[in-house]
Amino acid sequence: MIKLSSVILVGLLSATGVNDLKVVADRSTTIPQPTATVLIPQAQMPDEQSSENPAERTTWILSAWTERSEPKILLASPEITLNLSPDQFTGFASCNQYGGSYELDQRQITVGPIRSTRKACPEEIMTQEFQYLRALEGATRYELDAQGQLQIVYSQGEISGVLTFKPQSIDSLDGSSWTLQTWDDPQSPDFPLAETAITLSFAEGRIAGSSGCNRYMAAYEVEGNRLKVDTPAGTLKACPEPIMGQESKFLAALTHIQNYQITPDQQLKIIYQTPNHSGAMVFIPDSSSN
Repeated sequence: MIKLSSVILVGLLSATGVNDLKVVADRSTTIPQPTATVLIPQAQMPDEQSSENPAERTTWILSAWTERSEPKILLASPEITLNLSPDQFTGFASCNQYGGSYELDQRQITVGPIRSTRKACPEEIMTQEFQYLRALEGATRYELDAQGQLQIVYSQGEISGVLTFKPQSIDSLDGSSWTLQTWDDPQSPDFPLAETAITLSFAEGRIAGSSGCNRYMAAYEVEGNRLKVDTPAGTLKACPEPIMGQESKFLAALTHIQNYQITPDQQLKIIYQTPNHSGAMVFIPDSSSN
């Protein structure tokens, strides 16, 4: 049996100012972590010679949620997402980025606590986020159904239910141009700087743009929702701080991208994980390039 590398659960609701939610969050730290059993239909099981899990091929978007045999109403926005890789999972839980590690042994999975960022959002969003992450920690099995949906069955005490995810439709990045709009990074809360414009364009296997001070370019590859960027090259113009610091962090983030998605409102969202921390960048279409 392969054991999960535990990660520390970060309190989601410490910054919300909602007292009743704080109490619930405190209680969550005492919940024993379940051992989940994975049941994948035989037709969807990976080849025994390959370690690839079919669920790792895309970004999953929560499309339905049933609890105690009753459907739960999902907020129209923002969407809840889930990404699986061979040794970890990441996603967006309504307000914060979240992640954790897991390991499979054939049809078995062991899931531990979930870490997350500490951003505060309106109460209804924080409530949905907390309930979703608690449900995910209680996962007991999953399957890929005939429609290609990912269904996760969970149980936490007397509460049980099913999370149903649909695969995200990945649009081609080739030929697209973007401008950075928001940057969710706990180590850089002031980025992007108002006096700078960070851009990103994709064309024929290469990216290029402005990193706030200099021009940059690099080769890239796309596989499913995975985006791999080589170390960028660029011009050597000098700019004052904190512009140079922002540029350095942006270029480092590009080389540590975990996955990307095109949101329903046609924004490009990039999730990255550096050796020290994780974050997300959201780009809007650059109309000036059209």
